Amino acid sequence: MIFGFDYKTNNNYDRNVKIQNSGYAMKIDIEKKSPEIIFTVRGRIDTENSPAFQDSVEKNITEDITNVIFDFNDVGYLASAGIRVIIIAIKKIAEVKGTVKIINCFDNIRNVFDMVGLSSYLDNQKT
Repeated sequence: MIFGFDYKTNNNYDRNVKIQNSGYAMKIDIEKKSPEIIFTVRGRIDTENSPAFQDSVEKNITEDITNVIFDFNDVGYLASAGIRVIIIAIKKIAEVKGTVKIINCFDNIRNVFDMVGLSSYLDNQKT
């Protein structure tokens, strides 16, 4: 398993995390502008790379963040371990009475959120 972390910081606190394992890769672009953070995820969120996804979410949802957006436009697969990370974010943001949105899902990912009862967090807008 190879974990490569490429952190790039600028005025918007952008951070890129690249994870590659088993021939599949995941990349997370993070744009943090208090009180909002956007996680743009590309690739597969599977059992092997979800710990890095969780680490990124937990480290970047800080006390000044009240709005979290997960952009899944380029996510082709979401394992239950990835859903767990979304639930962690929902619980953390609920403590500060904030909001969580999941945008730009493919139908297969949208169906997963429907099945597990998280469809209320889906934003139906396609950007």
